[in-house]
Amino acid sequence: MLKLLSGLFLATWLGIARSQQEDLHYIGVGYNMLTGNPDGSLVTNGGVDPGLLYTRKILEVTGHDSPMRVQIEHRHSCAQQNTTSMYFGTKSYQDKLKMNFKSSGGGNFGLASFSFTLSARYQEAHNQTNVERNVIQDQQSVCNLGRVRYMSELARAQKFPITPSFAATVCSLPVTYNQSEYMDFLDHWGTHVTTEVELGVKRISRSRTSLTKFMNQVMHSGGFGMEVGGSYAGFSASVGMDFDKFKQSDTFRQNYGSHQYTLQSGSDSLPEPISLKLETIDLALDPVYWQRYDELVASGICASDDQQHLQTRKSNLERALTEYAAYKMAPTPSDPDLKIPLVWPKGTYGLMMTIYGCPSHESFTWHQGYVIQDTEGCTSAFTQRKTLCRFHPW
Repeated sequence: MLKLLSGLFLATWLGIARSQQEDLHYIGVGYNMLTGNPDGSLVTNGGVDPGLLYTRKILEVTGHDSPMRVQIEHRHSCAQQNTTSMYFGTKSYQDKLKMNFKSSGGGNFGLASFSFTLSARYQEAHNQTNVERNVIQDQQSVCNLGRVRYMSELARAQKFPITPSFAATVCSLPVTYNQSEYMDFLDHWGTHVTTEVELGVKRISRSRTSLTKFMNQVMHSGGFGMEVGGSYAGFSASVGMDFDKFKQSDTFRQNYGSHQYTLQSGSDSLPEPISLKLETIDLALDPVYWQRYDELVASGICASDDQQHLQTRKSNLERALTEYAAYKMAPTPSDPDLKIPLVWPKGTYGLMMTIYGCPSHESFTWHQGYVIQDTEGCTSAFTQRKTLCRFHPW
């Protein structure tokens, strides 16, 4: 009986330890905002965000000589959330990705405008929307299973440290700004550090339709948000859409196009990040995380005089963050015009002939003639029927 209880205790303890290790896997690590993408990678059809550099530990989140440095909240049942989103260019795609993504810190403003632009999924979105003029719809289902937060408010009082490997790299940076070396640093360690992660399961069912089919479907569903505009693409008139207004309508939640593929991240037994909160990486050069500097010197990780250059290196890193997007030649996100030319409908129609104003394009074929009512042949002039029964071509 004692052996059985001991075995159960050991299994339970190992399960808790394994679960805790998985919870800490994504907190306090580097994140590259340019190469990252919450939709995952092309290879795995979803999966973990490629921007998460979870082998690059920046903030030390565990330690035998310190209490837990993170707060972990588990949910025993799924907090389900279903949303519909749509994009028609790289800017609207970027905006969609930012919905579960918060970032702040020095140098963040310049980087945030180029978020995800060097990821493979971003390039796919560019080809499908900006180039091929498609509209993409996502039906997303998220199951939130918990949250992990780095308790930065206790960092000063409890002397939370950075990892030895991160400290060693920082201490090897030149004091005088060298763009190439600081850019290499950002390539390896990321532009940000994760300070809060929500874990769970995320599924995205993605559909695609052409812009023309999308606009026609909206028009046949009431045309909410549609408006007639001026000349466009060589035509004298156009039909456009106020997308913000359209998103407020029930029509927005209709199904558009055909299913393309399904993305999934995480599972009930192995949840993965579904939402991130980040700080720019210069946060880790704040003196509050270097209070154990004597230990770094004693272990040979940093030189005794490196501490006095910490603020200079922090300023250099902030400068590097503002230059990083341009250095990596990150593209600027943009959306094409959400409009189509207002053209004559397909088919054959009878129209009153006018002196001017008829389309003269080669795709239009005009057959002239006249229509009469034969009151003696087809029907009587005294009946209620007025059939136009004969067409006479000239």
